[in-house]
Amino acid sequence: MAYGLRFLNTDEGKGETNYLDLQANLYKRKYVMDVFVQLYDGFFLSNTNALNQNYKLPFYLRPDLNARLFGVSYLNVFNSNKFSYAAPFVKK
Repeated sequence: MAYGLRFLNTDEGKGETNYLDLQANLYKRKYVMDVFVQLYDGFFLSNTNALNQNYKLPFYLRPDLNARLFGVSYLNVFNSNKFSYAAPFVKK
């Protein structure tokens, strides 16, 4: 899960962005499954002056835009009796 902390994002004038960002991962011996949901409302253009020098505000705001992303990934681990998740992290 994600949550925006105000002291990390102190920029003013960018409008309001609301979001929900969830992710679940399941790692089993014979399969791997990942699920994610991302819901974002409100966007701004960070390089407004580079594109339009006559624009009066520092950021071009688009509170009407949103993004809805949903995803699932499933991987089957072949030869699972010879596979190890820990193997890459073992130091010789």
